[in-house]
Amino acid sequence: MSTPLCDHSSLATLTEKKLATILVVDDSSDILDLIELALARRQYKVLRACSEAEALRFWRENAGAIDLLITDVKLGDSGSGLDLAERLQALKPNLPVLAMSGFLEAEKLRGFSGKVQYLQKPFAWSDLPGRISNLLESRKCFG
Repeated sequence: MSTPLCDHSSLATLTEKKLATILVVDDSSDILDLIELALARRQYKVLRACSEAEALRFWRENAGAIDLLITDVKLGDSGSGLDLAERLQALKPNLPVLAMSGFLEAEKLRGFSGKVQYLQKPFAWSDLPGRISNLLESRKCFG
């Protein structure tokens, strides 16, 4: 079974009041659509990827501009969100990460020393903006 391609037709637009650029990675287009909608309403610029490889391509093209990574922990056959987080944090140590999953043992996050927060699926969409704000603010402490 092949991995479905992401639909990039609805990428959020950058506005004058841009708060941050957020790379969102999930193998579900439905989840990507919902997260993008929630973030675009708050005027974040959203880069959406449906695989680890696609996320790395966005990183190469936009590395200096990406302020936050939101990733599913399990990316189907295309990789691991935690592996992706580790790779990107090696390149940008102050990059905050919000890892989402319906299946995750807390010990998998121990090696990330506070730079990764976990969001259990399903979650309340109203919780997302506050979590993002806290992570973006905390990046100043990562040094």
